Amino acid sequence: MEVVCPKCNALYKIPDNKVPAQNAVLTCKRCSHRIPVKPVFQSGSTLKVPPTGEDHSAPPAPNPVVPIPIALHPPEILQRYPHARSYNPEQYKLSEILKPTKKGDYKTGLNTLKMKLLDAVKPVLDQLLDTDERVACVAPATAYYPWEIVLGNGLLTMLYNRYVLVATDKRLVAINTNARLRKAAHYFFQFSYASIKKISKGLFGTSLTISRKQGKRRVFTSIKRSLAMEMKEWISPRIDARQTTPSEANQCVDLCPACYVPLGPGLSSCSVCQASFKSPQRAALRSLLLPGLGDFYLGHRFLGIFELIGALFVWLFALTSLATGELENMVVGIVLLLFVNGLDALLTLHMAKKGYALETRHAASKARTRIQTNMA
Repeated sequence: MEVVCPKCNALYKIPDNKVPAQNAVLTCKRCSHRIPVKPVFQSGSTLKVPPTGEDHSAPPAPNPVVPIPIALHPPEILQRYPHARSYNPEQYKLSEILKPTKKGDYKTGLNTLKMKLLDAVKPVLDQLLDTDERVACVAPATAYYPWEIVLGNGLLTMLYNRYVLVATDKRLVAINTNARLRKAAHYFFQFSYASIKKISKGLFGTSLTISRKQGKRRVFTSIKRSLAMEMKEWISPRIDARQTTPSEANQCVDLCPACYVPLGPGLSSCSVCQASFKSPQRAALRSLLLPGLGDFYLGHRFLGIFELIGALFVWLFALTSLATGELENMVVGIVLLLFVNGLDALLTLHMAKKGYALETRHAASKARTRIQTNMA
């Protein structure tokens, strides 16, 4: 007997000798949802008649239901990556995402990288993906922002521009991660295929440019050439450049970092889960007062420490110039202070406008609890 969880689509198989004689309830191991189980008597099945002398009035005690997940992933993949059993085969078609070798196994560095990326963003994808949505391609990338080079700290800000690109059969999702691609970080956004005008590779095949029908294009660099090719070959046939302007829902790019619904620009909180977001203006004001404070507010600690150390030297020079009492030195000190603080404020404002970041660390769990309460 097969049982499917209506919440997460987890598939379980109950042996015939474990099927209860009466209605029972089992708990899904993946999402803890309680699944009602009703016995199904198929034609041709036989019922055992108890021996003479037994009490037929008392109903037989139902056997405990022990759910046994069906591993639909190829055994070669499970042998190489045992933890892949936790991936829903309906949403993660690992036999298509991973590429086998000529020997038929999956022991390659590229497959290991893909599993690393999926492991990092799986907690987000499990909640973000629709029940009928399937992951097709995955690749690491670095978002490219030329304005950061103009404002300075271009190399340091790249640490916070690491993304995992996930192409599904419905959309392209970009999930911000830490520098080591170990876990999801701050920003999440998506491109519906209806909103993309063109996708193209860079000169050396290690970058992807997403040209949108409306809005600015997005550039992702530092992509392995083979993964960039996979991504382009998957997305290109799903783009219809002749399609009319996409609907308002398809134009939404930023996702709520708490409930992952598409949001419009310039919001202070999510219109669905009410989670509060960090304010770009507040971050810029803090950096204007003292460089580095705005980055601490945004959660960019390493960048904040670097800027704070540099600001201390600038402030020391400015205070020394003011202490001389000479007008020329005082003007130089004040101008330098305003220039450095203003430049850092502009950079912090730019960093804060990349997407929505939660105001507090526990905002996501509170928002999801609020949604579950409202649904109940």
